[in-house]
Amino acid sequence: MRSIRTLGPVSAKLILKLKEENKSIFGVSDAQRITGLSVNATTDLLSELVGRKVIARLKPGKYLILPLEAGLSGEYMENWYVVAQELIKPHAYFISHYSAMDIHNMVTQPTRMVYISTSVRRKNRETGGAEFRFIYAKR
Repeated sequence: MRSIRTLGPVSAKLILKLKEENKSIFGVSDAQRITGLSVNATTDLLSELVGRKVIARLKPGKYLILPLEAGLSGEYMENWYVVAQELIKPHAYFISHYSAMDIHNMVTQPTRMVYISTSVRRKNRETGGAEFRFIYAKR
């Protein structure tokens, strides 16, 4: 039997405050500021929330709040292009290839891949049911 996603008082305070601030993507420093916990306690709390599929880890230090629509699987992505921005920050980038065509409604078939062109090398990664492909391009 699958477990039900529940929140304790500290977790509930964190999620509610982030929602009030309209932050669906947040960092460890945001969580620490809201909870008032130490860095270690905050990272432990966030790891626990990832395990309970309340939030998803995008990259080290960056998390996405999973809405109830994600269900117990936790497979959900609010906006793939906003997540792409968070994955490549602080480097310059642009959404390219098939993804750029998708933004401009020029595709007939949906895809679960996001192409990001950037001048830094990054490993491709899969998060929330989407595959993010980083295309290296010299400046």
